[in-house]
Amino acid sequence: AELALVAKDEQVTVAWSEAVSGAHDIYVDRSLDFGTTWLPTERRVDSGDAAGASESRAVALAIDGGVVHAAWVDRRSS
Repeated sequence: AELALVAKDEQVTVAWSEAVSGAHDIYVDRSLDFGTTWLPTERRVDSGDAAGASESRAVALAIDGGVVHAAWVDRRSS
């Protein structure tokens, strides 16, 4: 799995590409206590189509203030 991580103060966000339902999709999870605990369920962020319908890879994260931005390459439109 590909992995990206950003942190600011106590907030840590991680994103990865994983083939859970067919093709790779992008998932994120977040911690608000320096990575000690994480949200109970990761969230799929490449949600423009059904899970596993098209390949999404090469995830990158950036943080600006408290806002996390994610970018990735996908093959939804070839």
